[in-house]
Amino acid sequence: YPLRRQRQMCIRDRYNNKEIMAIGLNKNQIITLKKKQYPLLLDDMVIEVRDKKIAVIKEKSPYNYCSIAGFTNESTRPIICQPNKVVILIEDVENINKKDIDAEVH
Repeated sequence: YPLRRQRQMCIRDRYNNKEIMAIGLNKNQIITLKKKQYPLLLDDMVIEVRDKKIAVIKEKSPYNYCSIAGFTNESTRPIICQPNKVVILIEDVENINKKDIDAEVH
């Protein structure tokens, strides 16, 4: 098998259609989005980066789909928490500054 260069990934976290942060997946960390700061959240939301993957580990929504989704590092599998107006997109670091995006859905 050929050796593949490991891609550096980062998170694009969007709230109410606006980017609120970009985070690298190389450092384990916990991020809390506070309802005070983001009033459209149903409650505080806790996001965890662990082992180069990301997950929503605490949130309030009718069915908790975004926390049930678990950890991901795949750009084809964003975390969408519609009731909280949060979308977590995973992108290649190399593509972040490029303007050749064909479509972006929020």
